[in-house]
Amino acid sequence: HDAVHGWAAGGLGSILRTTDGGASWNALNTGTWSHVTFRGISFASETIGWAVGTAGTILRTSDGGETWAAQGSGVTGTLAAIQAVSEDEGWVVGTGGVVLSTTNGGERWQRVAISTTQDLRALHFLSGTTGWVGGDLGRVYYTENAGADWTLQGLPARIGGSGTIRGISFFDAHTGWAVGDAGLIVYTNNGGRTWSDQQCGSLHDFQDVAADEFGTNVWAVASDGRVCETSDAGVTWTDSGSYNRGLTAA
Repeated sequence: HDAVHGWAAGGLGSILRTTDGGASWNALNTGTWSHVTFRGISFASETIGWAVGTAGTILRTSDGGETWAAQGSGVTGTLAAIQAVSEDEGWVVGTGGVVLSTTNGGERWQRVAISTTQDLRALHFLSGTTGWVGGDLGRVYYTENAGADWTLQGLPARIGGSGTIRGISFFDAHTGWAVGDAGLIVYTNNGGRTWSDQQCGSLHDFQDVAADEFGTNVWAVASDGRVCETSDAGVTWTDSGSYNRGLTAA
């Protein structure tokens, strides 16, 4: 979330928190949700955040993760990713083309129509109205009116119709990256109207991507523990080695 505070989530209801920049991590009590595998976690502030996962689970905290309360999603499939845009606004994607949004802190999560039933696995929103979602069949969808309309964006020919988008990160309204299986790294400088291939060594299955506040340093993490990084906005990528564990988020 910032240089000091951060959260991580995973299997068996696990949610971890750091307050010292990652030097140490403490397990948080998620109560009766130990059966849930969390797929995404996002905080709008040091105190308010959400975690999502299997069985349509959405949990919200207002005290930095000390306690969690369930919110109704209206779905039973896996929710794969969440982004807290503000303390009131959030977006979620999941299996079967599920897109959910809230404008009241999750008191009500509303299903947002989109023209796909494929699994959605990644999202990035710049505001409560403008963002991208992606997933199976190598598809990325864009909205600038809070999901009232979605535009299917074109990826390079080798990707469109195949592959899986697993991570999306935008620096601003123009510059962004998407990553996925079989070494997929694509870049756009026009808001996703067109995308170009970028390469980092062999065909790692990338799970997520993150750009810094300047849009020049970008990291992509893979299921085989590889981390690829660039310091020139993707002109060149360097394989910085393996961490011997599958990595799923950046």
